[in-house]
Amino acid sequence: MAQLIATFTDEIKTVLGTELQKLDSVSLRLEKFTFLGDNSKLQQINATCTKAARQKFPPTSLASTLTNKQNRSKQFILTLGGRMIVNHAGGILENAGLCLHRFFNYPMIPGSALKGIALHYAVHMWRNKLASPEDIVHIFGYPTNIRDFDATFCLDTNKRSDFSQAGNISFMQAIPADTNWRLVADVLTPHGENDYTNPVPNFFIAVEKEAKFSFTLFKLTKATDNDLNMAESFLRGALCENGVGAKTAAGYGWFTGQDSIENSVKLKLITPGFFGGANHKQPQDIDLRVPSLRGM
Repeated sequence: MAQLIATFTDEIKTVLGTELQKLDSVSLRLEKFTFLGDNSKLQQINATCTKAARQKFPPTSLASTLTNKQNRSKQFILTLGGRMIVNHAGGILENAGLCLHRFFNYPMIPGSALKGIALHYAVHMWRNKLASPEDIVHIFGYPTNIRDFDATFCLDTNKRSDFSQAGNISFMQAIPADTNWRLVADVLTPHGENDYTNPVPNFFIAVEKEAKFSFTLFKLTKATDNDLNMAESFLRGALCENGVGAKTAAGYGWFTGQDSIENSVKLKLITPGFFGGANHKQPQDIDLRVPSLRGM
C-alpha cells in the first residue's frame, strides 16, 4: 500500500509541481496529495495550516438558505473552548485527518455527528428522568441500539418495528460563523508506563480554540416547535458538557456558550516551565495545553 501511495503522489507531483504551488484546495492537499517522501509529518501538517490561512472564504449561513417563512429552522452560535478534531482517521496521514469543506476549505462538523452526540445526551437526560422517551423518539427516531430504552418504551422487542420512525428534526452540518478560525498542528506524545521509554511524538491537525461555529436545526413535516426547542437544548448540552469529535476525554471538542458554567483560577509559575506543542521550537508555541492539565 505504501508503494502504491508513493507512486500516486509522484504522478501528482509531476502535474502540480514539486511544492504543490498550483493546488489551492486545502482538503485535497490534506486528504489526497500529501508528500510521503523525505518531508516529515509535521512539515506536511504545517504546510496545510499555512495554505488554509491564505484560502479563507466567508461562510454562508445555512439558516438563510432554508425555508424560513414558518420559522422552521433555528440557528445558534457557540465558541470552541478547546481545540477540536473531527474525522481524525481520514486522509493519507495516519490519525491526522480533519473534516474540511471540499470547496471553501473551512472546517465543518457533519450533521450525523451532531445528531449522534445530541441523542447520546438526550438518553443521558432520560436516564436521569429529565426527558421522556416519547420526545426522544419524536426528535431522533427510535434508537435501536439502547437496551434499557427498549425495556422501558417497548417491552416486547419483537414489536419494535411498530414504533420505528424517522426523526422529525434535521441536524445540519456546523460551519464557522466567521473567518476567525485557524488550523494548527498539535501533538500527542505517549510516554508509556515508565520513565525510560523513548516517546514518539504523533502529530495531527486540529481547529484552534475560540473559533465560533454556527449550528442549524430544521423542522421536518411532523415536527413541532417543542421538538425544535428540545433538540436545541440536547445539542447545546452535548456540545458544552461532552464535546464533539475525537479525544473529548482529553479536553478536545468542547464548546462554551451563554449557559456554560465556567470557573477560573489564577496561578503563578514559581519554577522554570517547559511548555510547548507541536512547534515547540517557535517562541509563540508556549501554551500550557488542556490535555497536559488534565493529565496532571
